[in-house]
Amino acid sequence: MLFLFAASQVFFIKSANCQDTNFVRINTWHFENFSDSLPSWDVFRETYIGVAPTYASASIFDQILYDNVHAKMINTGHCFGMNIGALQLIRYGGYSGFCAPASQYPRKYSANEYKEPADSRLQRAIQILQGHILNYRVITYMLDLIAANNSRNGNFAYDQYKYFSAKKEYCTIGITESFTNVGASHALLPYHFTEDGAGNRKIYVYDVNRPFNKPGPGDEGHDWYIDKNNFIEIKSDGTWSFDMADNCTCPWSGSPSSDPAAATGSGHIFLMPFSIVGRKDRLPQSIFADAAEAIGKIFVLSQGTEIEQLSSPDGRHYFQPGKKTLELGDSVAMRSVLSFISNNSRPFIGEDAAQLYFIRGENDLNVSVKAGATGYKIQLFSDYRSITVESKESGIVEEIQVRDWHTPNPVVKVMCNNDKSNSVVEIQALHDFTVGSLK
Repeated sequence: MLFLFAASQVFFIKSANCQDTNFVRINTWHFENFSDSLPSWDVFRETYIGVAPTYASASIFDQILYDNVHAKMINTGHCFGMNIGALQLIRYGGYSGFCAPASQYPRKYSANEYKEPADSRLQRAIQILQGHILNYRVITYMLDLIAANNSRNGNFAYDQYKYFSAKKEYCTIGITESFTNVGASHALLPYHFTEDGAGNRKIYVYDVNRPFNKPGPGDEGHDWYIDKNNFIEIKSDGTWSFDMADNCTCPWSGSPSSDPAAATGSGHIFLMPFSIVGRKDRLPQSIFADAAEAIGKIFVLSQGTEIEQLSSPDGRHYFQPGKKTLELGDSVAMRSVLSFISNNSRPFIGEDAAQLYFIRGENDLNVSVKAGATGYKIQLFSDYRSITVESKESGIVEEIQVRDWHTPNPVVKVMCNNDKSNSVVEIQALHDFTVGSLK
């Protein structure tokens, strides 16, 4: 502590710790994570490669993704986009007409309101970068982590961070409150400062919910960094934890061995290098991939509807049978499923929003679904077809069996208690002509 004496007054100046607080002060935003009104189709189109110029001329998949996922994700937070924007300025010196450093751009409001940049063009640029979480290469990268059973392992994230740091590559870290897609998720920006004690590792991070220029005391801004509280903590068994700002009374955490059905301690941690997340890419349509690599999409479009099980005919399954607990057994686990993680700081699933699952390489799939109060509606997409299954019956449990999903001629069978269902099935080509409708 440094003491300065002037006249009869004593000033206490808190000295910087050994971590590089100057990095955060200079290279991060002087406004806080923010939300928007509904983004335009132009923002959606500019975010990805190959999107039609108008909503009316777009594919069925793009329309549903925009309405039910992208627009609502962008409307509730931008932590991922703010991180990627800061990295664009650090890595290239500029992005979309804005130059480094990020700290030079003022916030829109005065006094104690730190949310939102003053420049609407910068807000739009961050909106576009937030959408990168839906890029094909980002989704496939996260599916790779899940397939290797590394998505909840703090030690794996730490080791990967050290690896990419040694290569002088920046990264962002995505964390979730739980393993499901209805939970909150957040993105943090590590900045090449770590500690590795006996059984206690730390990755120091910038958090867009805590601007460095926001005055203390406490854990809401400047003092959180100066007091050296800005870290993800990792134990020897791979358990990780992070204290969220203004979000919960307990840290978010996860572990390779924890019960994914638990209310706490079941979160994901994804270390994502800038070379993966920083580039504009197409949506996960897998146009040029074979069936083994193609990514199928499942939208749950009705309130109160739950996916009871995802399984393959060879006996692998997503949940443990009869439970909402992730299957971890190596011989039976279905590690080809990613429930969408928005990395926007809070749950984006509202009453009228969809749940979204990405499934890679499963040409034959069984989907067990439990209807809500008004029935259920789910829509499955391959590269060739849209398959919509709908029932008006409340609380019904059905199994949708899809065969040859990633071919032009899928076969769909819906069973209710081992009997034929009365649900309506519609199979539609992605260029908008109807292939068939079954009852």
